[in-house]
Amino acid sequence: RLFYHTLLRWVTWFLIYVEPNVKKLIIGKTEKTFSRSSVIIANHTSFLDILLTIMLNPKVVLLTNEWVWNSPVFGGVARLADFYPVKDGAEDSIDRLKDRVKEGYSIVVFPEGTRSVDGKIKRFHKGAFFMAGELQLPIQPLLIHGASDAIPKGSFYLNEGQLTLKFLSPIEVNDTTFGEGYAQRAKEISKYFKKEHQALAHEVETVDYFASKLITNYLYKGPVLEWYMRIKLRLEKNYAPFEKLVPAKATILDLGCGYGFLPYMLQLMSDERTITGVDYDEDKIATANHGYLKTDRLQFFCADVTTFALEKYDVIIISDVLHYLSSSEQEMLLVKCFDALNAEGILIIRDGDADLKERHKGTKLTEFFSVKLLKFNKSQNDLNFVSGEKIKQLAVQYGLKVTEQDDAKFTSNVIFVVRKDN
Repeated sequence: RLFYHTLLRWVTWFLIYVEPNVKKLIIGKTEKTFSRSSVIIANHTSFLDILLTIMLNPKVVLLTNEWVWNSPVFGGVARLADFYPVKDGAEDSIDRLKDRVKEGYSIVVFPEGTRSVDGKIKRFHKGAFFMAGELQLPIQPLLIHGASDAIPKGSFYLNEGQLTLKFLSPIEVNDTTFGEGYAQRAKEISKYFKKEHQALAHEVETVDYFASKLITNYLYKGPVLEWYMRIKLRLEKNYAPFEKLVPAKATILDLGCGYGFLPYMLQLMSDERTITGVDYDEDKIATANHGYLKTDRLQFFCADVTTFALEKYDVIIISDVLHYLSSSEQEMLLVKCFDALNAEGILIIRDGDADLKERHKGTKLTEFFSVKLLKFNKSQNDLNFVSGEKIKQLAVQYGLKVTEQDDAKFTSNVIFVVRKDN
């Protein structure tokens, strides 16, 4: 049995690590983690979780559901490995598992019972905690992050991304921090597990993490668009400068949203954002509206940004748009946005600053490729780049505060952050 489990471990390890486009990170695993038997509880969002837990150590026994047990692909492997079907019930498994525990095996349980469709951790069942009490074993929480994005439920191919496994400190049998009875421990440990998983997600889910997922939203929409998007993300640093400025909870308007790259990224980074994108290019809006990542928190409209009726917003973004407008239209749009900001709202303007004359040559060159040569952006007028000093003076005139972020080296692209006080 141990030889077969060792073989399984190395096969699953190879399957996980052979894919170079998926980063792997294991946190908290030490020599002591598998030096004694324990009940390992892990969240379950993908069949990849089974491979991830098997690869950790040869001395693990999985409690599997009926689907795995009867699967023509995995069933034979599970039965030969002496895994145990959950359908037999936790009580009936105790005597059968005692021998494995004596041999030093740990028991892997997915206390949710089935895979979560949306990636959110569901209610924990009590079986794992009952077994831990009956077998007098510590509970070893194992957080799995990224599996649902790597292989979502119903999918069988591996997406580009990052897999993170984090072992928390084991919860000893005599530890009453989470209660004494197995029912209470199930409830309290579930709360603790979800809290720690949320903290891990907050740490791991950066714009770099979601970049590969955002790219999948634009696959099969033409190889040129996919190429353009990949280059755009790299130049924009996956929109990290905008993500840092936009609150996690906000109503957002993106004027001149193009294909919707930025609105989709802002949506992925927080489920408490409501985002509206506007662009006058019908083809771009049609593409933005037909992304599989689109939720009811994200909407796109085809309209002229100078005439689009504004409501009240916490954040308004005008990125690489002003230079397509005349001077009078620029001022009119900015004033209109000033009035549409909620109290403590911010207007984020990113454009080429004509005052930076040497670096401005680089901006003009990129716009030539974008508008004239590759025709990704359409312009009905000559380009009219705005003066940074003029933006500052206009904002001050209307009682707003302005800060400037200038991180570009070869272009004059500058971010102006206009803030509205109470």
